[in-house]
Amino acid sequence: MPEWVQSKKVLSTIMSFASFEDQAGKLRLVCRQFDAAALRQLQDKLDETKVIGFSRDGSECGSGDSWFKATVRRGWSDNCLTSKESAIDDALWLASCRCRFEYCSDKESCKSAGENLKCEGYSSKSKKEESQTIDKAWARQRLSEKGKVYLTDVDPDDLSWKGDYYSRSNGVECSFEEYEINHFELCRMVEKGFGSNMDQSMCDGGLVSLHRQLKKDYGVTKSITSRHFVRSIFLVLARAKLKPLANVGESAEKKARSTPSSKVTFGKAKSNLAVENGHYSRSKQIYRFFSADNEPMEICLESRSSYTY
Repeated sequence: MPEWVQSKKVLSTIMSFASFEDQAGKLRLVCRQFDAAALRQLQDKLDETKVIGFSRDGSECGSGDSWFKATVRRGWSDNCLTSKESAIDDALWLASCRCRFEYCSDKESCKSAGENLKCEGYSSKSKKEESQTIDKAWARQRLSEKGKVYLTDVDPDDLSWKGDYYSRSNGVECSFEEYEINHFELCRMVEKGFGSNMDQSMCDGGLVSLHRQLKKDYGVTKSITSRHFVRSIFLVLARAKLKPLANVGESAEKKARSTPSSKVTFGKAKSNLAVENGHYSRSKQIYRFFSADNEPMEICLESRSSYTY
């Protein structure tokens, strides 16, 4: 083996010119030194960029703004979706949020978090659609008992032809759960989160190609979907530093399947509310787990849409 292969500096320089696909793929299979150098490049890109998913639409769906963003960070945040009680608080915050073009990351930064919870829907008392102020204590109790609440009644006229499920409106839901799963299973959970959030935030739904800015930041040269990109990112999270490959011919997916299970916490808050002359949809999911190096990591998925009629 040539001497330059033993030099981390030389290998890192060479690897920096390779595409993301090669760093995450065939170059790792050349030898252990190439594998370690490729892993370092991927880790550096992840630490610098932090964003692993993004999409936005602000014109084709009407008068409004719709976006999705996924981020990864070292360490665990402590201001959102940290327990069942926190998930309930955050679900009610998202239901109250009326921020449109400005971003609020938590209740403290949201301008409308402390205001009354209002929405537009059918009232069984007045027998018509109207703006209503919701009792937060009642909504909190229902979320605590059921994990989901519909803030307004069902219009009997809609029920007769839409059915109960499609007649429901102004839904708020939340959950907080713990799992014992490995990185492969966690990756599948995050992929599903990508799919459900992007389907909400994009007009056509379906699989969304990786955003052009992320392709530039990570050096992606081919057309890949965001969910396929996430699988490659999990190579970094599921591999311990300087840990040699047991079998260089073994697929990354097979390696991830064989990693030991560890505790993962998953918090989710979601709201979908109609208001006077508009509609607000909010969703936030946080996965907290340990990397292969036993380092606390967090993945956050957020989607928001706001439309006026």
